[in-house]
Amino acid sequence: MIPPRLTLTLLFILGSLLPLSAETTGAESLFYQANILAAEESFDQAISLYEAALAQRPSPNLHYNLGHAYYQTGDWSRARLQWERALAMAPGHASARHNLEWLLQEQNLPSSTTSFERLIRILSLNQWIWAGVASFWTVLAGLILARWKRAPRLLAVTGLGAVGVITCGVAIALSQPGFSEAILLEDQISLRVAPAPASPVATSLSAAQSVRIVGAYASFYRVRLPDGQEGFIQSDQLERIR
Repeated sequence: MIPPRLTLTLLFILGSLLPLSAETTGAESLFYQANILAAEESFDQAISLYEAALAQRPSPNLHYNLGHAYYQTGDWSRARLQWERALAMAPGHASARHNLEWLLQEQNLPSSTTSFERLIRILSLNQWIWAGVASFWTVLAGLILARWKRAPRLLAVTGLGAVGVITCGVAIALSQPGFSEAILLEDQISLRVAPAPASPVATSLSAAQSVRIVGAYASFYRVRLPDGQEGFIQSDQLERIR
C-alpha cells in the first residue's frame, strides 16, 4: 500500500507534467498546420501559426521554417532574424546557414560576425558548457593520476584539459544569449549622432542589416556597424537575435 503522503507527491508530479505535455503537443500541431499552409503558399497564415508555436516551444526548425515563410512574403529582415535565431540554437543547422548566406549575397549585406565568432558558433552554448565540464574533469583526473601513478607525463593530459577549460570559457562568454547582435527591421533607418529624434543623421541603413548593440539610452540603442561606425537607432526599429 502506497503511503498517502507519497500518493499526493506522485499526483502533484504527474499534474505538473500534464501542461508541459499538452504544450508540446500543441506546438507540434501548430507546426504541422503551418507547414501545410506554407506548402499551399498561404504564407501569412503560416506565419501566424509558426509564431504561435514558437511562443509555446521554440526550436531551430520552427525558426527556420518561419524564416522561409517571411522570405516568401518579401520580408528579408525577419527572414534573416529567424535564420540567425535557428543558428543561435543549433549552429550545425546546414539549411539555415545556407539560406542565410544566400540572402546576404542576394541583398548585398555584410555579415556582422568575425571569423573567430564563426568558429565559436561551431558548437551551441550548451555544447560548449558540456565541453568545459569534460575539460575540467580531464584536468582533475590528470592531476590525480599523475600523483597516484607517479607519472609526470600524465601532466600533459592536465595541460590539454586546462587549454580546453580556457577555450570553453572564452566561447561561453562570447556566446551568451542576448550577446548584443540585432537585425534592422525597416528600410532607410537613420543612424543618428545622438539619442534624440532631432539629432543629425550620420547615415541611412538598409533593412535586414545586422548591428551590434553596445548601449541603451531611453528609447534608443547605441549600435556598432560591421565597419566599426557607431551611432544611435530607435529601439523599435531593430530586434535582438537572442
